[in-house]
Amino acid sequence: MEAGSDDKLMGGKISDPESHSTKMDEFRNSITIDSEVDSLPDLQDQVVWLKVELCSLLEEKRSAMLRAEELEAALMEMVKQDNRRELSARIEQLELEVAELRQALADKKEQENAMLQVLLRVEQEQKVTEDARLFAEQDAAAQRYAVNVLQEKYEKAMTSLAQMEKRAVMAESMLEATLQYESGQNKALSSPRPGVVNVESPRNMPTRTGLLSFGIGWGDRNKGKTSNAVAPSENKTVNGGSDASRTQSHTNGHQE
Repeated sequence: MEAGSDDKLMGGKISDPESHSTKMDEFRNSITIDSEVDSLPDLQDQVVWLKVELCSLLEEKRSAMLRAEELEAALMEMVKQDNRRELSARIEQLELEVAELRQALADKKEQENAMLQVLLRVEQEQKVTEDARLFAEQDAAAQRYAVNVLQEKYEKAMTSLAQMEKRAVMAESMLEATLQYESGQNKALSSPRPGVVNVESPRNMPTRTGLLSFGIGWGDRNKGKTSNAVAPSENKTVNGGSDASRTQSHTNGHQE
């Protein structure tokens, strides 16, 4: 509708000068006619004709002024209906919205960067925790291996101890047999003979005493190893000293 009214107004504005030029041509023609009429003898007719022409010109002027006023009113209406200001305001509003969106986007990027930093720290902490867990597992595996090695050594020590106990039992058996044999020999030697004095019996007494002390010391040492398996070094030291003393006494008995 506005475009149609604008076309009409512009068409009227263009056609008005054309009609005015036509009127001017007619006025000039009328002047030419008037010059011809001036030659007429009747002046009253000339005056009447001029009045008629003047009225028509005044009417045309009045209509032209009305048309100009209409065109001015139409122009003012067009100015009122012009939405360039609205468009400018809308553009400014859109620019503000774009600025707000850019600021929001920048804030989002900052938040994303902060979240990335947090995630990196969390990943680093997880890596440290994982490394600590792996180290703990390796340490536990090493401890289990050490425990297994100690268990094997303990089992070997217990096996050796059992073998030593068996050997001790065999030695005790041999010692008992030796003692029985020596007691038999001593009995045979100590049997009374007419006119013969038993001179060797005092010499054999230290031998029997030394063998008996050696057997008792060997048995005590085996009992000490069995009861004190937790602290073998101390038992070895004590038993070693007793064995050395008993062995020395046994040697001294043989020497005597």
